[in-house]
Amino acid sequence: EDYVLDIGCGHGVLCYWLKKEGRYPTGIDLSQISLDFCTKSIPGVKFLKGEAEKLPFQDSLFDVVASNQLIEHLPTPELAIKEMIRVCKPNGKILITTPIKDFMGGREVGHLHSFDFYNIMDLFEQFGTDFKVYWLSKFNQYIKDTSEPSPKNIFGVISVRD
Repeated sequence: EDYVLDIGCGHGVLCYWLKKEGRYPTGIDLSQISLDFCTKSIPGVKFLKGEAEKLPFQDSLFDVVASNQLIEHLPTPELAIKEMIRVCKPNGKILITTPIKDFMGGREVGHLHSFDFYNIMDLFEQFGTDFKVYWLSKFNQYIKDTSEPSPKNIFGVISVRD
């Protein structure tokens, strides 16, 4: 699991930590400002401008494809997930996080989608049943500090390539 694609890399935090762990991250983002910042701040990591719905990579290239707090901003998250599947190696992992509203919650500013439990399950099930959805609050044992992660976030782990 050494070659990791971070889609919507933003400020490059995931790429920074992966590089420190000895992995080979690649970041992609639409924002040239973010890419310039990342290139300057995290030398030795490749950062590219591109769209999640049309990734500029060959098939089966990455061991892990990650997307953190991105799909809710996309007009068609299904296209992005198809692309994540395409560029992920056989037996690779796709990690997706997105906010999920509580049953009375509303849409956040800038989000094109406001997922609840039911429609996030419907979204992932379009691509098969080999996936797991975890509430981030269940991942406390993996978090070094004692702060409680937001229970409104989901962490989707999709293994779709056999």
